[in-house]
Amino acid sequence: MSQVQETEEPDVFGTYGHPHRMFVQAMMNRCTIAASEFSPLFEIICKNCNIQLDTYTKGDKQKALILATNKVLESKCNMKIIKVYDEELTKKVSSLILINKTDRSRDTNKLTIKDQLTFSPRELEYFKLILDKIMENPMRQIKSTKALNVSKNMDKNTKKIQPHEAEAILQKFKDNKWLVEKDGIILLSTRFIYEMEPFLKDVYTEYVNQCALCRKIAIRCVECPNENCDNKYHVFCGRKIKEDTGTPK
Repeated sequence: MSQVQETEEPDVFGTYGHPHRMFVQAMMNRCTIAASEFSPLFEIICKNCNIQLDTYTKGDKQKALILATNKVLESKCNMKIIKVYDEELTKKVSSLILINKTDRSRDTNKLTIKDQLTFSPRELEYFKLILDKIMENPMRQIKSTKALNVSKNMDKNTKKIQPHEAEAILQKFKDNKWLVEKDGIILLSTRFIYEMEPFLKDVYTEYVNQCALCRKIAIRCVECPNENCDNKYHVFCGRKIKEDTGTPK
């Protein structure tokens, strides 16, 4: 059986063009794309651009697409597409997220320029109150009902947020992939953790950990059961150690 021939120019994925613009649009709309969703998206992009691929070079073309896209994003708007892992999962499952690379750790309000355009100062103040409660909680979470009530603690010089407003703003944070809600519990999203890593490390130093296995930031982590060991791990990293060694220790 003969191999399907490629019809695109040799450097179509290595040079920024229409396929890359479609990819950026998808990332802007969705913010996060699971690894399992990337391949189908790539095929749709190729189909819409009249590019026919063989299965043998598909992986290389995907890497070239991401590399060329990042080269333009970083030079033009200081943004980048990176591979991340959801720390809520017990298995290491990757996703692609679009982040703003601006180091916001020294900013006055500690948030990115991009997101200052998305949220009003009052909304950001409310978010900071929620974030404080999440990081101060040993489980790094907050009940949705408590998150709504936090709005009562707004600065007295700030216009009060009414209960119905708090609910709408909280939903806005979830829609913008800053927060996620699971069974009435509010958590920090994977996107927020990675995009705001400098900010989290600077402001919540005592609450932010580094996984002892993969060396990446860990917010909701597990501790080594050995009382003489201070190591902390992502759940999926701890599981890998157990599988590799046959012991949770």
